[in-house]
Amino acid sequence: MEVPRNARLPLFLLSLATASATRVAAQGLHLIPNVVEVAVDTLPDVAIAAVDNPEPIIYYNPRLMHRYGPRLGDFFLAHEYGHLQYHHTRAGIAGMREDLRDSVLQAQELEADCYAAVQLGTGDREAVEAAIRFFTRLGPFRFDAFHPTGAQRATRILSCMPKQSETAWLRPTGETGVETGPVSGYAEPVRFTVATSPLGEDEIGKDAKLWIDGKLVGQVSNLRSPTNLEVSSVPAGFHSYRLKLDVYGLDGFMQLLPQGTVTGSGYLSLTEGDRFLVDWVWGSPPTLVKAN
Repeated sequence: MEVPRNARLPLFLLSLATASATRVAAQGLHLIPNVVEVAVDTLPDVAIAAVDNPEPIIYYNPRLMHRYGPRLGDFFLAHEYGHLQYHHTRAGIAGMREDLRDSVLQAQELEADCYAAVQLGTGDREAVEAAIRFFTRLGPFRFDAFHPTGAQRATRILSCMPKQSETAWLRPTGETGVETGPVSGYAEPVRFTVATSPLGEDEIGKDAKLWIDGKLVGQVSNLRSPTNLEVSSVPAGFHSYRLKLDVYGLDGFMQLLPQGTVTGSGYLSLTEGDRFLVDWVWGSPPTLVKAN
């Protein structure tokens, strides 16, 4: 998952990253001569480009690269080379009107995506296809105001991708017209937990079942065990979820009685160690909110 670059990281964070960095070849792309690729296992992003440095540098997190798989990792790294190639500096942007600034930054992201698609589209087509699948799944959502939506990025990448040779081996294609396969490479499963609020004196009892990408992963309750659900079978990245909530209330004899069932759905971004709470109030669908 490619997330905000160096301009959205405090200067002290980049300084710390540089101080603890190990200079090694990342994924072996080396798309631009003399660009140093620096491994920083504490970096909060997959990769960032230090565009305004006297010496061009790309920082990358080897743990996150491994988590998202070699193909998607290659695309994210090539994307950062795109920022260097077009010298996407932030100098002067900070003083712009907010909407204009966001528009400029989004255009830079799409330009870097196009660069990666062009550079990898012939020799490493699978990396570009992995990115298209990843951003297609992200759909109308975006990482932040500086990034286009997933759908916009998938469309741009697909439009920039070199045409496949007529003699190329034809493989099954999905909805985007590219090879079917894992959404984000060979991503490792991460461990996360889900809980409901404790059953207080005037609170409503809840039993919640949780589906991730259409697969039931478990249930959690504040009435009975388990009161915490630990999941370790879902890979990092963006996923859809669905909640089914059986709601209970107290009658005049202080007995818990079923009050009905409510359902809700949404999207969540998963990383190792995340904690979520089932959030629900009368009149609204249940949602998962990040607790950490």
